[in-house]
Amino acid sequence: MGSIPKRVGWKKKLEPFAQAYVKMEESISEGVGLKTDKELKSLIVAAKLPTSSNCWYATYHVAEIVTEEALRALYQRRKAKK
Repeated sequence: MGSIPKRVGWKKKLEPFAQAYVKMEESISEGVGLKTDKELKSLIVAAKLPTSSNCWYATYHVAEIVTEEALRALYQRRKAKK
C-alpha cells in the first residue's frame, strides 16, 4: 500500500496557485466592470453555452467565473441606483 501523504503544509503548497487565481479573477472582474448592462446580460447568456466538449477547456472553465462577476456587477449597479 502507498503511504498517506502528510497534510502538513498544504496551505503553503497551494498558496502560489491561490494568488494566481486571485489575480485572474481581478482581471476578469475589471474587464466585466467595463461592460454595459446589456453587454453583461449577453455575456451571462453566452457563458451558459460552453460545455466540456464544444470549446477550449479554458473557455469552459472561465465561463462560471465570468457569470459570477457579471451577476455581481449587475447586482452592485442596481443596489447603487436605490
